[in-house]
Amino acid sequence: MTRLEGMAGCTDGRGRIWLDDRLTEIEKRCALTHELLHILRRHDGHQDDAAEAQIREETARVLVPMAALQEHAGEQISLWALAEDLHVTEAVLRDRLNTASAGEWEVLRVA
Repeated sequence: MTRLEGMAGCTDGRGRIWLDDRLTEIEKRCALTHELLHILRRHDGHQDDAAEAQIREETARVLVPMAALQEHAGEQISLWALAEDLHVTEAVLRDRLNTASAGEWEVLRVA
């Protein structure tokens, strides 16, 4: 049984990933993607805020592609409902929206 206090997952940077057993399937999907990106970037140990922000943005871009957002453009839907539909956490969806470029927002406005 794996219980991680204060984090959903962690990695040794060499291919081993631990996820908290209490996570939902959606949370596991998001945490696993996040940790895999750390491994791809050869991160080991605790990362500074800038590195974590970069990994969060990459995680959001991988799990919430622009095409998925375009499918819902113009809908009156809560953040929670959209996150559920996209099979991501609200935090990942929020990261995706907060880091969308001006060009991406324009695409969504036109859709």
